[in-house]
Amino acid sequence: AAQSAALTFMYHSSVDVTILVSKNNAGRYRIQGGSLEALWLIAKELTERLSLHFTSKSPNKDDPPFQMSYSEEVAEPLQMYMQVMEAHFAVRERLAEVHAELEAAAAQFRGVEKRLLLRFKDRNPQPINELDTLLQLSLDRILALSTQGEEVVQQLSSAATALSASTRLLHLVLKLRFGLDDALGQILEDHWPAAVIDSVAQDGQGWEEMVESSLGLLLKTALSKDGKRDATNVVQGPPQRLKDLNKIRRHIENIIKRLTE
Repeated sequence: AAQSAALTFMYHSSVDVTILVSKNNAGRYRIQGGSLEALWLIAKELTERLSLHFTSKSPNKDDPPFQMSYSEEVAEPLQMYMQVMEAHFAVRERLAEVHAELEAAAAQFRGVEKRLLLRFKDRNPQPINELDTLLQLSLDRILALSTQGEEVVQQLSSAATALSASTRLLHLVLKLRFGLDDALGQILEDHWPAAVIDSVAQDGQGWEEMVESSLGLLLKTALSKDGKRDATNVVQGPPQRLKDLNKIRRHIENIIKRLTE
């Protein structure tokens, strides 16, 4: 009997990913690892190399054309994907909080500084009443928040990288699960970009807001119930700041439902 085979890779971060091959040589592969985002690179390489290996051979007349598929339900990877997105969104929210606290601390510092300057300019200055202490405390608060902000920005970069890899992985899962052709696969990627670019400017517009709006447009055009593909007649308002990710989850679930139909 054929023996099962396993190949494990370990990233520099010590996260490992393993490829398991079915025992009965049925052409089934299982990829598992320590995190969802870690699976993307290995899954990409495996699918590309399998395709290159089998399509480069001269097929026999009786052999069916080579194709790959994902046989499991997408509910579990979708749940894991939403957890990665929620982690990224939470870091974005934390960065907004730090910015707000930093603005308040800076306003307090400027206010105390102004009062001290007025005291020093007065011909008959009044007692400073611990304003110098308050000024130092305000400055210490600003420095502490600045350091904290830098740490959160680094966390946001890591969370964005994880979300980007997880998005690419979910794209691949959907393509294999529903047999999407190149055209529809490209439309899906265009409306659901894997490149996660975060701006430190707190204008309320981030990757999640852009994706929520774009997926909503996709459901009204290429994946609409009547198959309408013209987006010129669709009225789409500007993205609104999200309080949670419920809208994105519903959009993704509806996309999966439309692909199933």
